[in-house]
Amino acid sequence: ASSSIAKKLSTHYNYYIYYPYKSTYTAASVDKTKTDAADFFATIIGGWTPASSQTSTDVLRESDLQVGKITGDGKKNHTLTATMAHKMGCVKINLKSATPYNNKYYLSTDNNYAWYSSETTTVYSSTNYSTTPTPYTTVANTTQHCIVRANTSAAQSFTFTAGKTKGSGTSTYSSSDINDGWSKSISLSSGGSGAIDATCTGTYITSSSYTLALGDVFYSDGSVSKPNAKYSTKTAIGIVAYIGNDIWTEKDYGGGHALVLALKPESNNKRQWGSGASGSGYTRVDIPGSTNVYNTSTMLNATTGYANTYVHVPAGGYQLSNFPALYYGVENGNTPYPTPKGPGGKSTGWFLPSISQWCKVIASPGLGNIAQSSLAYGSNVTAGATAVTNINNALAAAGGTVTLQSGVNSGVYWTSSENGSSGQDAVNIGLFASSVNFTENGYGNYKYDQIQLWSMLAF
Repeated sequence: ASSSIAKKLSTHYNYYIYYPYKSTYTAASVDKTKTDAADFFATIIGGWTPASSQTSTDVLRESDLQVGKITGDGKKNHTLTATMAHKMGCVKINLKSATPYNNKYYLSTDNNYAWYSSETTTVYSSTNYSTTPTPYTTVANTTQHCIVRANTSAAQSFTFTAGKTKGSGTSTYSSSDINDGWSKSISLSSGGSGAIDATCTGTYITSSSYTLALGDVFYSDGSVSKPNAKYSTKTAIGIVAYIGNDIWTEKDYGGGHALVLALKPESNNKRQWGSGASGSGYTRVDIPGSTNVYNTSTMLNATTGYANTYVHVPAGGYQLSNFPALYYGVENGNTPYPTPKGPGGKSTGWFLPSISQWCKVIASPGLGNIAQSSLAYGSNVTAGATAVTNINNALAAAGGTVTLQSGVNSGVYWTSSENGSSGQDAVNIGLFASSVNFTENGYGNYKYDQIQLWSMLAF
């Protein structure tokens, strides 16, 4: 905008005016042989330096050099107006909102297993520039202005360094955690103006150690959260049901941190363990290498679900499809959720758990949290009612649901373990409101029986 200055003049003299006034300029600072204001003040214009920090309106105005000229007309007692010309340029910086704020978590027991929370908190571009001047913010955190030297042949370049404002608070990041920036160039003629849009383009990362706990929510991308701090943009697929770096968490097969129980069983489908009619096909096959469970000791120490499915079946020369319970319990089967592949591929994918892995989940220190000494092969364990309640509460907190029922083949799930001294049958587990049942024949343990599936994975 044009500024004007009024002065009552009574002669035909030329009056040369500049603003803002600086006492360091004298008659020696101008060229009195010139008649044009820009030429008259050429030395001042050429040496004018806008303030390096323009964070107030006063400093902003004092950085904006303007020059003008008034010629008296010889008349008395009236006003002449001088139109002032801006000799600097004005840059408007529009700070655009973005959502790149991210929390990086890594397991306290394994810093190579890491994930991102992918929060969508709005972050505004920073007010910090690698070049001066530091601009004046005219609209809260979104629009800035600064006065710069103008030149028709040279561009003004600004490099955005790092935005650090998360919501209404401020977080501090080390330089290694910041990965973004932009540079924009603008060419301004004398008195010109231009606008630059600044947008956060990188990801701001904070790193935090994460301690696994029973009941934690597990997501399809391999990330984990507490049930009271679930990620709204991610797909929850299970809950942490047992923690340990042992064979039960499939440490030799891509796991080694925890067992994850799917949020719900396979949707109301019942499968044969081995395909075929009673006494035929694969209903009486004994898979080599898979533990034959026939007492409490073998029940607590059976081979794992991943090994049963991916190691012993092919080693015996069989196809997985020969055993529907195992086939539909794996990552390509009809399970209720997609198979996650944890960071770095550290996830087994779904499998039908062994009876021993169920025992780890049901007994302390697993999610069920009952005494392991109470577990007994071929028995209804009434203490298991507490375990079922604990599991259901954790599932509900994570968004899963399980309906406990009674009756033949209801609330009963196949395991990947074989039953009997010769593996002619298979082991089931019954989860009821009043008890947990381990391989009770009344609930079906012949391989041709139709029973539900409930998958686990390890990571």
